[in-house]
Amino acid sequence: MSVYGWIISVHLVTIDFEQYLQNQIMLQRNFQADSLAWIQRMKQKEQILLLRLSRVGTNVLQQQTYAIARLCSASKRDMRHMEIMTRVKRAREL
Repeated sequence: MSVYGWIISVHLVTIDFEQYLQNQIMLQRNFQADSLAWIQRMKQKEQILLLRLSRVGTNVLQQQTYAIARLCSASKRDMRHMEIMTRVKRAREL
């Protein structure tokens, strides 16, 4: 191989390598553009789902608290009723 042939070969390899690097950079840019947008959409969806979940959890907790309060008031009412009935029964026995 002559010197000129060798120089042409090196030049072609250099051009191929530069083209390879440019293609790699373009692929990275396209991947980042697509992936970053997708990742941001997924993060937004996650935030929305977490917000909905916290709302549902808050509603359930409020409902449970309300139910417990009703049970407590019903128990207090039943206890008062039992006390009154006991007093009436004692009064009748006297």
